[in-house]
Amino acid sequence: FLLSFFPQLAQFYFSRYSQCPNGKGALTLGFRLWLSYMKKIFCSFIFWISIFLTAITASFHLYYEPNASVDTVDALLLLLHLDAFRKIIPLFAAFPFAAQFAKEWKSRMFDSIVYRSNVKSYATAQTVACVVSSFLVCFLGLLLFLGYARLQKPLYTGSFYPVAPYGIWLESGLPWMYLLIVSSIFSLSCTLWSMCGLALSAFFPNIYVALISPFICSYLVEHLTNQFPSYLRFFTMALGVQVLHIESGIANYLYTIFFYFVCILLVSAIFRFIVRKRVRNEIH
Repeated sequence: FLLSFFPQLAQFYFSRYSQCPNGKGALTLGFRLWLSYMKKIFCSFIFWISIFLTAITASFHLYYEPNASVDTVDALLLLLHLDAFRKIIPLFAAFPFAAQFAKEWKSRMFDSIVYRSNVKSYATAQTVACVVSSFLVCFLGLLLFLGYARLQKPLYTGSFYPVAPYGIWLESGLPWMYLLIVSSIFSLSCTLWSMCGLALSAFFPNIYVALISPFICSYLVEHLTNQFPSYLRFFTMALGVQVLHIESGIANYLYTIFFYFVCILLVSAIFRFIVRKRVRNEIH
């Protein structure tokens, strides 16, 4: 999230993880490539409409079942437990960028971009752009949903027992902190599934594969890991519930963030590996 607003931090990321054989010039091209992706995303109609589609989908149950939740906190928890709506949101998160590689590969723009920088810089730029855009679509969409829910219902009435570990923020009189924490966790989960779409599109360069893969991957992985220990269970982790054997909200949150970032880095490494193989096999 910070990388989109602090270019110097992003440039440090590229200098650390994008070792360019052509020196500083190739690094500058890789960094400029990332900036061009971000400008394209923020100026894209698809990016903003995806945010509104996320908010509309999340608010759908408030419109048709206004009495199903008693307050804004309850409305968010209800959304996260409704698979019919929760599974659609990763699709919207993938709309702005997950299919970018497939588009560039089909149009052969990929060749010129890689020749001007290198595979590692190109893959890093695509990964960071996909992560930032996917997270923002989901997180900002959920914020719009929470704002709409707040107009319809009170913020938190205390009508139900707070769920550990993040329920401590509700007990402390900080319901917005609870909402932001749970929303950020779910947004990171959607970011991971969007990255899966990007990686699979490198294997199958097809726009529809990139857009439908987040839905399929989230469904399969969450169900396959449903019997795993809680600290490896994707389904419960995305809901913002306790994943460690301690009830510390900070420890659980830091672990969840770390877990998703590790998974995102693994998927990005797979994406870079597939792109490098494609360059070797089909360009050289």
